[in-house]
Amino acid sequence: AAAKLCAGEIHIPQPRLREGRILSENRLAHSLIDISDGLIGDLGHICEESKSGAVIWPDTIPVSAEASAIAGKMKKNIADLAMYGGEDYELLFTVPVNNVREAMLKILKNTGTSVSAIGEITARKGIYIQSDKKQKAIGAWRGYEHFLAV
Repeated sequence: AAAKLCAGEIHIPQPRLREGRILSENRLAHSLIDISDGLIGDLGHICEESKSGAVIWPDTIPVSAEASAIAGKMKKNIADLAMYGGEDYELLFTVPVNNVREAMLKILKNTGTSVSAIGEITARKGIYIQSDKKQKAIGAWRGYEHFLAV
């Protein structure tokens, strides 16, 4: 007897090529990377190359309702999953303060993609998580670990 292989809806991340082109053609961004190894891991690459640091505002990281629901079922903190998970293929880019609004509007208008400001680049080295009025330093920048159980 033949069997059928069935699966639920499969979500395939879409590379943000159009969004990247808009940033490039309009010379809006200083740096840009896709988030394939996790937000913190890929932010670490930007910080290393620019010899800078960063502060992340975890409450501003956009996450889908589905991701939040899964995090709840797994009893995991959604902010931690958003910062350390991988394979998102969203863009992480740095924009001069005076270009932020223009970058957000151009991308939204031309692609329908919303962009969120999730932190800032600093002269102080290291990556820090801002919560309430405190900043917590991230030790080693770790990205997505393909063979680590969640």
